[in-house]
Amino acid sequence: MKKNFLEILKKTFSENKGFILFSLFFFCLIFTLENINGRFWLYDFKVYYLAAKALISGNQIYGIPFGLDTGFYKYSPFTLLTFTPYCLLPYFAASCIHYAIISISTILSVLVIQKIMAHYVFSITNQKKNLIMSIAIICIIRHIFRELHMGNVNIIIVMLLSSGLLLSIKNKSLLSGIFIGLAIMIKPYFILLLLPMLFYKKIKTILSVGITIVFALGISFLILGFSNGIHLHKSWLTAMLGHNSYITSNDNLQSILNFYFNAGLTNTFQLYVLIFVVIIYSIFTLLSKQVKQKITISDNNKQLPLIIGYFALFAIIPNILLTDTEHFLFSLPLILFLLNYLFFWKNYLAICLFILLIFFYSGNSSDIMGNELADKIDKMGLLGISNLLLITFSVFVSYKLNNKGVKSYTSS
Repeated sequence: MKKNFLEILKKTFSENKGFILFSLFFFCLIFTLENINGRFWLYDFKVYYLAAKALISGNQIYGIPFGLDTGFYKYSPFTLLTFTPYCLLPYFAASCIHYAIISISTILSVLVIQKIMAHYVFSITNQKKNLIMSIAIICIIRHIFRELHMGNVNIIIVMLLSSGLLLSIKNKSLLSGIFIGLAIMIKPYFILLLLPMLFYKKIKTILSVGITIVFALGISFLILGFSNGIHLHKSWLTAMLGHNSYITSNDNLQSILNFYFNAGLTNTFQLYVLIFVVIIYSIFTLLSKQVKQKITISDNNKQLPLIIGYFALFAIIPNILLTDTEHFLFSLPLILFLLNYLFFWKNYLAICLFILLIFFYSGNSSDIMGNELADKIDKMGLLGISNLLLITFSVFVSYKLNNKGVKSYTSS
């Protein structure tokens, strides 16, 4: 078993050496600069670390700030239990380990997503995959830098959900459900991603997700005690419902419509958007299932609607909810999908469109734009708009692939 693991590790590094070395250099550089500049803060991680210490000490967890004024712990008690081992270490040492986990999760996320694209979308051996994966890191540079700076868990979620999809496609339903279930335990709104699983009859995966959630809740009550567990889960629910009271976003659909059309929409509009997205996805899926591929390279291409639907629902979440900008990392799978496609589709207009969208998706830096222009772009919600257009672009491309087949686009 150990020998097989080492062989897989060696093969993975050998095949993806260029991307892995590029990524490690990038993460080491950011780590060094953050420490030299005295900005290695990881404020979000500090919330998890201090909340875990409060849990161990039997103190209040929900409804009080840890670190910053907005540093409220808002995740599940089970998630907090996974952070308790950090408390054995001083904060700086724990922060370094968490930084390393974020870095490794980013590399694994890109590798897993690229494997999905190479084997189950385009079904080709891409000789330029190291370049494509490295460009993907550059495309998300603003958001991954903030993720590293804040010490959040969004890229870990990307890794869990991408791995869950890959395992489900490979009919490893138990492991798939565990990965997806763990992500749902961190942020329950990812239950939305079970919709594609339902449409494409991944029933075993859905059952495994349910078992994982029940098991995680059981572990929580076993460790915390029944009465304390009930109290903490009620407090968790209250914390999630109160999240909108101290978080603002210019990039969700509600804020965009309010800015451009003075619509006067309230937070309840998010629910209507969610219902609308579910309906649109359902209609799109039913239509795509009726479309017969005219040209395919292999039967694996039949997974295309499941894959793009799953990743599109994943990517649109920051446009529905009030979230921080680093949540737009959820669009990483679609970015890799488009990059793979554009490396073969010799349409320079589409390439220019992609570059423009990525510029507004990840290029709004005060160091580049200046504070005044960067603030204006932020208030205009151009990040949210570009994300919606990236999703639309991806859906359009997947529709064309599903109709005309991958071969007609990649063989040229």
